[in-house]
Amino acid sequence: MSPNIVFGPMREELPNLNSLLTTANHGILKSSFPPTTIPAWMSMFTGKSPGELGVYGFKHRRGHAMTHPIELVSRLDYQGKPVWEWASRQGLESVVVGVPSTWPIASLRGSMLSDFTTPPDQRAVYPDAYRRLLPEDWSWDLSDWRNQPREKILDDLIALSRRYWTVFQSMLADCPNWSLSILVDIGMDRAHHLFWEDAIDAGAAPKSGGPLWKFYKFIDEEIGKFLMTLDDDISLLIVSDHGAQAMRGSFALNQWLLQEGLLCLRHRRTGVIRAQDVDWEKSIWWGEGGYVGKLHISPFVSKSPEILVEELREHLQAQCLDRTVKLLEPSEVYPEVRGYPPTLFVSVSDLSIRCIGSISAKGTLWPKDNDLGADAANHHPDGLFIERSSNAHPLGDKPQLQDVFGWICRQLA
Repeated sequence: MSPNIVFGPMREELPNLNSLLTTANHGILKSSFPPTTIPAWMSMFTGKSPGELGVYGFKHRRGHAMTHPIELVSRLDYQGKPVWEWASRQGLESVVVGVPSTWPIASLRGSMLSDFTTPPDQRAVYPDAYRRLLPEDWSWDLSDWRNQPREKILDDLIALSRRYWTVFQSMLADCPNWSLSILVDIGMDRAHHLFWEDAIDAGAAPKSGGPLWKFYKFIDEEIGKFLMTLDDDISLLIVSDHGAQAMRGSFALNQWLLQEGLLCLRHRRTGVIRAQDVDWEKSIWWGEGGYVGKLHISPFVSKSPEILVEELREHLQAQCLDRTVKLLEPSEVYPEVRGYPPTLFVSVSDLSIRCIGSISAKGTLWPKDNDLGADAANHHPDGLFIERSSNAHPLGDKPQLQDVFGWICRQLA
């Protein structure tokens, strides 16, 4: 959810959220870096930074990009235990639905339904008996949602979210002794990327009757129905792992490296540049696209990484790009760095411009669109929280994602 919408001019049109806001503690919840779905949710539920978890985005590798292929992140890649495992050790039952990176599913005291990262042909639910709750045409996410016609996709998105809410309610009913329940609805993320309106950044509400307005109304209704099932003494936390902002275009990271003579390809080509396309012996850098870009040094370069990073900063300064394109070393971001992070993170215009990993025949450095498909929004580091606590252990001032883990533990103590 976006604080610009929930706390802004649409507040009065969201009666259930508005009712909570009149009495509940609420505010900005700072996201992780990078502020992306993976690893942000697991950072929230483990209390650890992406550096401690050793996961830095949707993709993961177990060595240098030249020799180790990129793989989609799974539960097995995180160096941290989530809060429902902590609850299980306390003898408490949990109901966990849709939390990113819970595939492959693990047993717990309670029940679990996996998330949108689950392979399409898998019915990942624990215990296995809960498969009966999933319809025959169950899907984990909208198929190829960035490239679907906009006329029908809102109905499909609402249907997807409603299914998660329905299964969640059914699992709660079947697990009456639960102490902790968690639902993540990925539909809100999809709605922002599909339907974000530039005027929201300037303080306007989504267009009345428009697709984003309708989706927020739908979510408010689902929250209202859910609240009616809860006793007043149950602690409640509504959170978003990040916020949203208009996407102001893209920066072609590999295109720039190619033009600067810092990247050399095995064969002349266009499109997304993968690690296997790089002539590593003749290159210095290669980049991965994303809302935050990632840069990797060639293992064949004799200069130290410190010198190469400084030389890259000088390239940006020489073209007056250093105010727009920011380079961050993992050690600057995280107190502890595990796994195989990129050499550098690349943030462009405070994340309002996306990094893309493709090159084009025209050599465009600043294309308008996301090279993965249609995209109206970039991620924003400001998410939100709405907290109704049954005890004297609030989330605190200026909270960050990692603080949610401790909040849950305090409520269950």
